[in-house]
Order: sequence, then C-alpha cells, then structure tokens
Amino acid sequence: MRAQERYDDAIEYHRKAHHLKDGDPRPLYALVEDYEAKGDLEHARNVLGRIIGLKRDSMAAWRKLRWLHMKERNWAKALSAHHRVEKRLNRSTRATAPTPVSAWAFATRSRETSSPPARRRTRPAPCAR
Repeated sequence: MRAQERYDDAIEYHRKAHHLKDGDPRPLYALVEDYEAKGDLEHARNVLGRIIGLKRDSMAAWRKLRWLHMKERNWAKALSAHHRVEKRLNRSTRATAPTPVSAWAFATRSRETSSPPARRRTRPAPCAR
C-alpha cells in the first residue's frame, strides 16, 4: 500500500496488526516507515518511542530515530541518538569473547599492516647470447 502511496490505508493496516500482538514490534517498525513515507515525522518518532519502550536495546530503532532527527536537521538530538547507538555497540562488542577466527584475523591483519623487511635490490641477470 505504501508503494501505491496509500499511506492512510497502510497506517491503519499496521495499527490493526499491532493491536493483534501488542508485544510484537514488527508492525510498529512498518508503521514508522508508513509515517515517514507520508512525511509525518512527528508520529514516526512517537512510534519509535513505543518501540524503544518495548525493546530498550533495539539498535534498529535507535538508528532510525537518529536518521529522523538528521532528516529534520535536529543535530543535537541526532547526536544524542548516535551516542546511544555507539554505547550499545560498544557494550555488545565487549560482551562477546574473541573467537578463534577473529583472533586469527586480528593476527593476520596486524602482520599485514606492519612494514615488510627491506628488500635488497638485485640486478637482472645478463641475457645470454
């Protein structure tokens, strides 16, 4: 419906879908997209607030909120949302232990970035006639 620019129908559809399953944020994400497509960024932000209320650590919701603030050129709020995204990213990367593959990749990367030993330049062999 959104592709056909029937925004009000899409909004009503996703509202009903959310009421069928109050704890499921997926219809709310679609509702945010509907409001954004319609140009109603205030309602989109309000729905994002409801998503964040359901799933406090939702990276997708925080990123979308940051994008909406940037779209409105509200740089202070966009920066605040960005800091929340960074905080969650840092927390999630610290919580995961390095796997053997990531340890190997880190070791390989550090070897590749270190400067190789200097090579001595040699002259090409003379051509035999």
